[in-house]
Amino acid sequence: MNKILQVALLHTGNFFFPRTCYVCGERILTGWSCPECIHTLPAGIRFDATILPPLQRVAAIWRYENAVRAAIDDWKFNQLAPLGEQLIHSALKYEWLQEWFSEPFDVIIGIPPHRHHLRMRGFDPVQQIVRNLSTLWNTPNSNALVRARSVNPQIESTRKQRQHNVLGAFRVNKPVTGSVLLVDDVITTGSTLREAAKTLLGSGADRVSGFILASAGSSIIIQDIESN
Repeated sequence: MNKILQVALLHTGNFFFPRTCYVCGERILTGWSCPECIHTLPAGIRFDATILPPLQRVAAIWRYENAVRAAIDDWKFNQLAPLGEQLIHSALKYEWLQEWFSEPFDVIIGIPPHRHHLRMRGFDPVQQIVRNLSTLWNTPNSNALVRARSVNPQIESTRKQRQHNVLGAFRVNKPVTGSVLLVDDVITTGSTLREAAKTLLGSGADRVSGFILASAGSSIIIQDIESN
C-alpha cells in the first residue's frame, strides 16, 4: 500500500475500521468493539518468574480466541494498521496493567519480525505496540534486539520443535542495560520470548519482563516449562 495512504488511513482509522463490533456484530462508530462487549472478553493471563523463566513478569492482556483472535488476525494478515491502533489502545486501558508492572522500565524492546513477514505485511505489528507503550509510559524504546538467523515457521511446530527452532535466533546490536520490557503480539509456548530474554540478559540487561497482547493458552506454556 502507498505509504501516504497508509498514514492517512492510520489517522482516520476510527471512522473506517472496523465497521462492526468483533464481539457482537453490531454496528459501531469507533474502536473495534462495543464498550460493553470489551468487559465480556475472557480475562488475560499473568505469569511470574516461576512460570516463564528467565522473565520476571509477563502480562497477556487477552486470550487469543474468538473475537480477539479474529481482530488480531485481521490486523496482522489483512494489513489493517488502524485496527491495530484500536486494539492496542483498548489493551492499555486496563488498570491492573501498571499495577502488575509496578516497577518502571528503562527501555521497551519488541521481538523483531521475520523478514518475509515484514515484506508480506508491509508493517511490523509488534513495533506498533512498542510505540504506544513507550508513549503511554514515557519510556524509551530500542531496536537493539535483532534476528541472528532465520527460524522455521512456528505455527505448526511441537513444543520441543519450537524450543529448538529459536535457539540462537537473536542477537543484540547495541548496548542494553537496566530493566527491559520485552513485547510481542501473541504468545503460544513462550519459547520465542524466553530465548529473546536470555539474549538480552546475556548482553547486559539486569532483568526482563514481557508484555503480550494475547495468549494462545496458559496450559501450553506451563507444559512447555515443565518439559525442561
